[in-house]
Amino acid sequence: MNQSLQLSDIELKMFEEVFEVMSKYKNSRTFGLQLVHSHFKINQNETLFETHNKQNRSLQVNTVKISDFKKLPLATAWNRKKDGSIVISMFCCDGDDDGGYGNHGGDE
Repeated sequence: MNQSLQLSDIELKMFEEVFEVMSKYKNSRTFGLQLVHSHFKINQNETLFETHNKQNRSLQVNTVKISDFKKLPLATAWNRKKDGSIVISMFCCDGDDDGGYGNHGGDE
């Protein structure tokens, strides 16, 4: 167990392999890994939506109806379903506060 990263030995090995694969795609956006977990049920017509406040340096994630979006926001998290399909599990921002989607690469 790697206590400082809160990962088991097998999870650490998996992360190393995944990041090695990601490093082969140099012209791609920067991606990381996130633990898929749930605190409550999200209905089929809902998704998680992250907003931020630059002045307070804070993030907030809320459940929203997908039909409420005027345009589809930036997808920032994906999940692989049991049938193998990949679905978006979280969106961020609306793209209007900084003329686009800003720096979401993690290397600001």
